Amino acid sequence: MAINNYVLLKKVLRDKNYFIERYENSNGYYPLDIELRLNWECNAKCVMCGVADYFSKDEKINKITDQEIRRLLLELKEMGCANITLSGGEPTLRKDLIPIITFASQTCGFNVSINTNGFLLSESFLKQIILAGINSITFSLDSPLEEVHDHIRGLKGSYRKIVDAIDFINNVSKMNSRRNIFVYVNCVILKSNVPSLVNFIEFYEKHPFDHLNFSPASINTSWDNWTANKEELRPSVDDVKYLKNIIKTLNEEIEELQIEDPFGDTEEEITNNLHVIFSNRPTTCFVPMLHSVIQCNGDVIPCCYSPDTFVMGNVKDTSFEEIWNGDSYKQFRSQCHQLKFPMCASCKQYELLNTNLNKNIIGGFCK
Repeated sequence: MAINNYVLLKKVLRDKNYFIERYENSNGYYPLDIELRLNWECNAKCVMCGVADYFSKDEKINKITDQEIRRLLLELKEMGCANITLSGGEPTLRKDLIPIITFASQTCGFNVSINTNGFLLSESFLKQIILAGINSITFSLDSPLEEVHDHIRGLKGSYRKIVDAIDFINNVSKMNSRRNIFVYVNCVILKSNVPSLVNFIEFYEKHPFDHLNFSPASINTSWDNWTANKEELRPSVDDVKYLKNIIKTLNEEIEELQIEDPFGDTEEEITNNLHVIFSNRPTTCFVPMLHSVIQCNGDVIPCCYSPDTFVMGNVKDTSFEEIWNGDSYKQFRSQCHQLKFPMCASCKQYELLNTNLNKNIIGGFCK
C-alpha cells in the first residue's frame, strides 16, 4: 500500500460514521489506494522469487490494455481513489508506461508511485517519468554493496543503475523545490545479505533517500506459489539477532529514516518470523475496505498477499465498482473480522493502520 498509513487513518477517522456503517455491513469504503500490476515480465532473476517460473508463459496472458487502463483509472477517480501504485513484474518493461503515468497523474489527479528494480531507468527515461507526474519511486535494493545486490538480483549492473537514479532524482529535487520525488528503498532480508546491511549508513550519506523498509523473504509458503522453495535462503535466528543490532545502529545513525524491526523481540517471535510476519497481528483487517490489487490480466484481488483463489472479479468484463460492491468482496470482508485466511497469518505490512483502526473502530465506536 503506497499511501502513507497515517494519511489513510486520518481520512477514515474524519469520516468515521460512514466508515463504521460500511464496516458493519462488510461493504467497501472508498478504494483509496490501488496497486496496478502492469505485467509479469521481469528482466531480473532474483534468487528468492518464483514469479518467473510461475508465469513462464507470460506472453500468453491476456494483459489489460492501455485503453482498458484509462477506462479503469477514470472509474477509480469517480470512486474516490487517491493513489495508484504501478508494479509488476517489472513495470518499466511496459512500452506504454509513460502515457499511463501521465494519464493517472495529469488527467485523473492521482498520487502515482512505481515499484521497480531500476535497471531501465536511464537519465532520459527518468526525465520522462518525472515530467509525466510521478510522485514516488520504490527501488528494490537488496544490499548497499554492489556485488551482493547484483548477485541476489541476477542482474549485473543493477546496483549502479539504482545509485545513478537516486542521485539524479536528488539533483532534480534540489534544483526544483516544487517537484519533490520521494525515494523509497525496499530490501528483502536473506541469509546472504544480512552482514552487508550495516553499510546502509555509508550508502545513505552518499545517496540519501526517504525511507528504508526491510522485508523478510517469503520462502516456501503454503499460500503463495510465487515464492522460491529454497530453504538455504532463509536467515537463521542468529542472523536475525545480528540484523536487529544493525537496525538499532541504523536508527541511531540515521534518525530521519526510523527503520522498523519486522521480527519481534522474543526468541519465539524471531523463530516464527524467519520467512514472513505473523506475530502480534490485529484481530480484524480493514485493508479490503480501502485497497485492491489489480493483476495484469484484469483480475482483482483484495491485497498483495492474496493468491489466485481470492479473485473477486475481472475488470475486463465487469466494472471495478461492481466488483468492489459485489457479493464475493462482501463475503471476503466479512471473514476479515476473524483473519482466518492463510495469507493473513503472514502479514505485517498494514500493522500501523490496522492497530489504530482496531483501537478506534472495534474498541471504541462500535461498542
